[in-house]
Amino acid sequence: MASANAGHKLEELQSEIASKFCGIARIAANCIYFSQTDGDIDAEKLDHLVGIFRHEGCDRANPSHFLAATIPSTMLESALALSRLSLSDLNNVSPPLLHLPPGEQVGGLYGRHRIAAVLQDDRLASWWPVKLYAGYSLAASMMTSKWWTRLDKSKPEILKRIFKHPALAPVLEKVVRIPGMRPNLQLGTWNKIFHCIEEVVHYLLLIYNTWVYIMGSPSALEFVDSRAVQSLELLVPGVSKRDQLRAEAAIRDHHNFRCIDDETERTNILHRLTSVQHLIPSIRTLQNDFKYLRECTHVVKRLICGKTPSSFTVQTIAWKAFKPPARHPASEEVAFENHLRFLYIAVMNDLCDLSGQTPLKDEGPEHQKNFQPDPRTWFRLACRAKQLGFVSEEISRLSQADPDREIALKALLEARPLPDYDYGTGLESFVQLIRELFDKAHKVDFMETPRPLTTSQNGEPTYRRCGRLYGKAYARDRDCITVDTITCNVQLNTDVTSLFVRRSVFRAFWG
Repeated sequence: MASANAGHKLEELQSEIASKFCGIARIAANCIYFSQTDGDIDAEKLDHLVGIFRHEGCDRANPSHFLAATIPSTMLESALALSRLSLSDLNNVSPPLLHLPPGEQVGGLYGRHRIAAVLQDDRLASWWPVKLYAGYSLAASMMTSKWWTRLDKSKPEILKRIFKHPALAPVLEKVVRIPGMRPNLQLGTWNKIFHCIEEVVHYLLLIYNTWVYIMGSPSALEFVDSRAVQSLELLVPGVSKRDQLRAEAAIRDHHNFRCIDDETERTNILHRLTSVQHLIPSIRTLQNDFKYLRECTHVVKRLICGKTPSSFTVQTIAWKAFKPPARHPASEEVAFENHLRFLYIAVMNDLCDLSGQTPLKDEGPEHQKNFQPDPRTWFRLACRAKQLGFVSEEISRLSQADPDREIALKALLEARPLPDYDYGTGLESFVQLIRELFDKAHKVDFMETPRPLTTSQNGEPTYRRCGRLYGKAYARDRDCITVDTITCNVQLNTDVTSLFVRRSVFRAFWG
């Protein structure tokens, strides 16, 4: 009986699949996207495929190598009209070339590595035969039940939380409506952002406004495809001459913005790109930069709350702890925003010493320092927080726990341990004497000149312009992240430095 039921269910499934089959068409390789839930690219497998395709060919005409993808019915109708085809043409022996509407993509069901391989080298193939099935896509609605069923148990809950949030939902929806942003949306990351909503919303608005500016209008966002996003993200053509050249190459390549054939409009896009003076953001860069943001906000939360759990966002926690100085010239809200920015600058200066997280390792044989939370940096941060008007029991405790005093006391007691020795009533004065000697030391400045934001030589590579810190960049830049660095005007130069990256990330999250 169980076998009969299984056979019946299989027949039902095959019947449902057959009912949704629309035909076969040749689809541009960069018009096929794969959900992040389908897994990551296996680099070894990808290299193997690229090698085979280069030496033996793709053999894409073999029906056993055809891919399968879902396409919304409305998109299929538009694509057929655009391509001057009928549905019956998709059942020809030789699949026709189907042009999708501007900015649209079909959802690949398998074959991620094959498409990644041909996209890696344009000489391999520009299209692939695809079996098309009527269905839904993220483009139609992020809330569609068909899409939800592809998520694991935790991700529908993440979506529910996002859609219920009055500040996050509208701006995320705006960004995800940009076709080129959708493939890189990784919902697993978004489960962790709810303690940093304000900062993430600020970054999302920057994504949307930047791409509206680049394209010239909100309506033109439909032409932003994933290839264009990948080519332009993290460039800063308004500051870096090298990035200007990269942007020019991206605009000349008609695989980017593939639905914009008008050369005048492509020239206008390039002209606007050369005015962008911050790293061009995307969903992918946000998800990577969140790794850095989370370290910073965790430090601020611990500074104010200690180990006491809280369900509030970090910005709300900071607002509750803010007691502005009397007769402050600005309103309380403006004063809070400015002083919170000053606090985050202090956090960025000593981030690895505060969090204890070791930065990413640079290339080369040099030994990398392993970081542990440093009591002295926490003492300095607590003192700075008090100066800025932030008040809490934990801030008071940290600002009173002077590490230099503890070191001086420890030195005295280790040199002449109790109960064999007794300093008598003079112990505290001896501790203070040693403590004052520490203050006579001056920090050695190894930089002959201030760290620049730009350089006439090789600058920071694009792959290092988002995400967690690298060790050498942290050591170079930590003392140079200042209000002036964040706010000053930047002149055009050959390239940008790692310090410019810190500035750009700060402005993306905190303005």
